[in-house]
Amino acid sequence: MAVTTNSQTMNGTSARFGAASRPAWQVAGAASLAGIAVAGVYEAIVRAAGVSLDMGTSKAEAEAIPVGGFVGFTAMFAAVGFLFALAVARWANRPGRTYAVAAWAVAVVSLVLPFLPAYAAAETRVVLALAHVAVAAVVVPPVARHLGRRR
Repeated sequence: MAVTTNSQTMNGTSARFGAASRPAWQVAGAASLAGIAVAGVYEAIVRAAGVSLDMGTSKAEAEAIPVGGFVGFTAMFAAVGFLFALAVARWANRPGRTYAVAAWAVAVVSLVLPFLPAYAAAETRVVLALAHVAVAAVVVPPVARHLGRRR
């Protein structure tokens, strides 16, 4: 039977909320799935509200973002973030800080993406930028917090 003290378990890992005893892949995976779920719910709300999701090189050539597009793109980039979190957990001297700084920097840069297409309504651009913020707010903090406890 393992005896738990304030911050140590028998194997020397932090016992706070039991999170540090989980491998990084579980925490990063769970956070990624939560981010994908948030993107899906957010997309459903945006579509139900009737927000235009048309984008393109001109108004005549604009096409709507396909249903599930938020989820698809979030899943692709969550996979990249997941692999990055595992690499940071393995090789960084300060994995929590390294992950947080890099992930928030990517999130900030990603805010420019909705403003790149030549044509999109202002509401479309704002909704897409807010989607980036919502997903990052769900994914980055728990992974960074977990990785910060690893060393």
